[in-house]
Formats: sequence, C-alpha cells, structure tokens
Amino acid sequence: MEKERRKKTGGRQKGTPNKTTAQIKEMIVSLVGTQMEKWPVELDKMMRRDPAEAMKITGRLIDYVLPKQTKMELEGELKHKIDKIVVEIKSYETKDTE
Repeated sequence: MEKERRKKTGGRQKGTPNKTTAQIKEMIVSLVGTQMEKWPVELDKMMRRDPAEAMKITGRLIDYVLPKQTKMELEGELKHKIDKIVVEIKSYETKDTE
C-alpha cells in the first residue's frame, strides 16, 4: 500500500540553483573568461606538437558552442515523380592580368 505524500513546505523553490553549484559555475566562467585570449595561441602550439590531441580538444570544445544535430526520419509518399535530373558543368576561362 502506498503512503500518502504531504505537500512540500519550505526549502528552495523549484528551479532555484544550489548556491554551491552557482558559485562553482561563476568561478569556472571567470577562469575561462580570463584565459580566452590565450586559447588560439596555445591551440596553435599544440597543433604543432600533437595535432591529434589538438583536434580531440577542439572537438570537445565544439560541443559547448554548437548544438548537437539530431537525426530525423521522414515517412510518406511523394506526390510528384522525378523523371530526370540534369547536371550541367560549364568551363570558364580566366584571363591572366600579368
């Protein structure tokens, strides 16, 4: 038999961040913010020393900048039939201005 739950009284409101968590986030933002101008130089040094590691770090950082892409699947029926696709490749001549 399930217990009846009492209505919550007191404590933090829903969605209110924990003070310690907020302080840690603020500290990280401050630390990272002061180092931002050094990142390109340090990443360039790392690219020369260890390109694979530099790419791994860049890939990890991208996760914090770009949203993740999600796969979408569509089902349905096409109402129009495609008979033919034509690809035309043109050659352009360039004039040297020497």
